[in-house]
Amino acid sequence: MTYQQQDLVENMVSGWTRVEMLIALYERAIAAVESAAASSESGELADEINFRFESRRTIFGLFTGLDTENCEIANNIGRLLTFIMACIEERKYDDAIRFLKPLHNSFTEIKNIAVKLEKQGKIPPIQSAATFEQIA
Repeated sequence: MTYQQQDLVENMVSGWTRVEMLIALYERAIAAVESAAASSESGELADEINFRFESRRTIFGLFTGLDTENCEIANNIGRLLTFIMACIEERKYDDAIRFLKPLHNSFTEIKNIAVKLEKQGKIPPIQSAATFEQIA
């Protein structure tokens, strides 16, 4: 885990709610894909590769946190994330961003309700996690 990821983890488990964490991870994924696109356009292959890796790792972290077997919504989000990963692999960054932004916006729209449900105990809080993927 890099220093930046460890810092993100520490912030998340010290007061963030699940939805705030998800929003931050989607923002991180969007920023990484946008940076990969910019690096591609400027011909900076090494930077593009690094940003592609960061975006895929973040999206994979989001995916591993989904209960795709027991929740149809999670399954559909998982399918979208899989498609987004394919877009990134094919260097179709605009398509990846076009699907990441609505997911991010959806979680942003339900943030207040999700925070309230977590405070009421209806959504379990984030437990201290050892790895980046476990908290996603």
